[in-house]
Amino acid sequence: ITGGAIVSPTQGYFVAYAGWQDTSLYRFNPSTGEVGDAPVSGISGVDIQMLAVDPEDRVWVGLADAMEPRIVVLDAADESVVSTIQTSMNPI
Repeated sequence: ITGGAIVSPTQGYFVAYAGWQDTSLYRFNPSTGEVGDAPVSGISGVDIQMLAVDPEDRVWVGLADAMEPRIVVLDAADESVVSTIQTSMNPI
């Protein structure tokens, strides 16, 4: 685990490290410790550099990528992509 963010007493996320530039985002329940069976859709096998939750309970995931560095903003209610913010440098 290389990072984490808590949305609520029953919902959190953590970054699981598999290897160099190979990380995945998982959902878990901070109250019970139960971890989701699979990574969040579309956010696995990538280089996650930052993870944060905003006041509207959206999850901000910074993805390092030589060709397309970006921040993906997820709605924590259903893990849909709210927006993608392209950056010129890797977000950290």
